[in-house]
Amino acid sequence: MRFSTMSLDSWREIAPFVDTLCLPIYSLEITKEKLELSRGKMIEFLVDSLEKQLAGRMLLLPSIPFFGDYEGEFTPFLTSILNNWQNSGFQFVVVVMDQDYSFQFPEVEPLQILPYVLKTDDIQDVEQIDEESKELYQEVLQLWLKNA
Repeated sequence: MRFSTMSLDSWREIAPFVDTLCLPIYSLEITKEKLELSRGKMIEFLVDSLEKQLAGRMLLLPSIPFFGDYEGEFTPFLTSILNNWQNSGFQFVVVVMDQDYSFQFPEVEPLQILPYVLKTDDIQDVEQIDEESKELYQEVLQLWLKNA
């Protein structure tokens, strides 16, 4: 299920079955001379694939692109999001990131947080991206099984 295409009525129908949120995060660099989108596009591809495979149990949230200082500006923002979900009724949050930001995810029990860092560098390497998609899917399944 995609947050961006969901109506209130459809949410009411599926909400009891959705226990997992997927939050894509990537850095974005935009100047008049440069637009860096490749890793963000790979993140979008991975989470789209994951959403199709796990439809009915996972809600894909809109991506959060960020600019600037990750630790000083973005980390408190992400921490507040996760803390806000602490008592939301969800059990799992899959955070798919374009790089390892060395972010210490807060303990927000009962939420189980799965940070996943993109490994693929080449957006043209379809085989590598497909393998990574399978790996992410397996990690989510393992998270669910571990907490069953």
